[in-house]
Amino acid sequence: MGTGRRIGRAAAWTLTASLVAAGASARETVAPKTVTIRLDDLAQTPARDLDAAKAELDRIFHEAGIDIVWVEGPAMLAPGSLTLILLNTNAPGAGPGGDVAGEANRQTSRAYVYCNRLEAVSKHLPVNANVILGRVMAHEIGHLLLPPNSHSPVGIMRPHVNFSPVGFNSFTDDEARELRPSAERWAVDCRDVVFLAHKWPPARAPVP
Repeated sequence: MGTGRRIGRAAAWTLTASLVAAGASARETVAPKTVTIRLDDLAQTPARDLDAAKAELDRIFHEAGIDIVWVEGPAMLAPGSLTLILLNTNAPGAGPGGDVAGEANRQTSRAYVYCNRLEAVSKHLPVNANVILGRVMAHEIGHLLLPPNSHSPVGIMRPHVNFSPVGFNSFTDDEARELRPSAERWAVDCRDVVFLAHKWPPARAPVP
């Protein structure tokens, strides 16, 4: 069952209050784990913008003790890889406002981000749209690595996009502890589900 991230209707046009949580405390030093993500940018994001978004995702996961290896384009990967798809369409089943920013489908090991929705909101706010894109990308990949129902009241796993330029936008300490062993399992599990761009759309649409 998929997990979606929504742009709150009331909060979409205002900045979210800064949130500083206990999860922002200094973490123990551990050897980083590695996760490979295949990026299929069907939204054709400009290279500089995409690099900035990836840098934000890299930061978020590195703070949790995980380093990301990126593979771009419709390439077949070894088993155990995650797939992140950027789109310029509204989510299947989204309301008239198309307020779903992203979603994750654990059955297919795929995460989706709807860039057009983020751009539509970000352009009205004094925020770095690329940083916001990176946060949503990190949130959806987090859903693929964390247990089901992994939304949190604070941090990057909040169910609503935080458009504030400041505040706590990382995984909490508890989430980081769950992510690291999950990343290890992901590296060795044979999850032989890899999709090529020309197979879009999927036979079964992700569930919001």
